[in-house]
Amino acid sequence: MLIFFYKIVGTDTNANGELDYKDHNALYISGIDGSDFRSINRAGQLLQDHEVLQAVNRLYFRSMDDVNDNGKLDAGEKLHYYYLDLASEALKVTAYFPVKSGGRDQLLPSKIALPNVIFEAF
Repeated sequence: MLIFFYKIVGTDTNANGELDYKDHNALYISGIDGSDFRSINRAGQLLQDHEVLQAVNRLYFRSMDDVNDNGKLDAGEKLHYYYLDLASEALKVTAYFPVKSGGRDQLLPSKIALPNVIFEAF
């Protein structure tokens, strides 16, 4: 299955009168012909980063709740961790909860080794 990934800016979140790289973006996918075009990060969450890990055929990404719309992770706001299984026909997004390493969360759960990760589908 061939798919396209898109990072799309849809709103002028920094109010500079332009849609540009400084605005928040969302992650979308579709079939190579544009079919099944959809956002893969949850509504109301801001995409932080993403990475394809070819060894396990998954796209990992983080998003955050930005309650005060300042584009930064503040006290009381939460990071969310997800992966998209690229080998699955359904392209289902699954939440996971990484183990802290050196006091901070890592985007990828131990770079392939996933023994201490809890998964939750949505």
